[in-house]
Amino acid sequence: MAKFIPVDIFDLVIFGGAGDLALRKLMPALYHRDLDGQLPAGSRIISVGRRPMGRDDFLQKVGGSLKERLCATEYSAELWESFSRRLQYVATDAMAQDRKVRVRATGKVSRVLKFAGIDRLVELARTLRERPAREIVEGVLADVERFSAEAPPQDDRTVLVLRYPG
Repeated sequence: MAKFIPVDIFDLVIFGGAGDLALRKLMPALYHRDLDGQLPAGSRIISVGRRPMGRDDFLQKVGGSLKERLCATEYSAELWESFSRRLQYVATDAMAQDRKVRVRATGKVSRVLKFAGIDRLVELARTLRERPAREIVEGVLADVERFSAEAPPQDDRTVLVLRYPG
């Protein structure tokens, strides 16, 4: 039997959250976790996508996808209502440099997510490309620290450097 490990309240951000992979795989898996009581009350699932879409349209899309993919014993209007309260959708282009996105906290002051942007990372990689791998990693992590100085880390940071000789 699987062992369930309780977790604290969290916000899960899914980039591409209205895309095919999210609708076919991630949302059904998260729905099952919620059904099994593995998602703490107050946790949110924030889907980020480039397509402008209102929350109602997003919920209709996710709900329709779940109805298609789940068997009749797994899906019910009551369970969907509970799960859908966790879902939010934010339309933005995460590739745009220094883009700000507002995510509404349920009735509370909104938090701001700020994306460093791929252009910033590419430019940094260009300036460091002749350096040893360790220095590239240190440079990227230092830049992330400078960029996010006002916010404490919310997760671990992993950097992988591959050198292509061709």
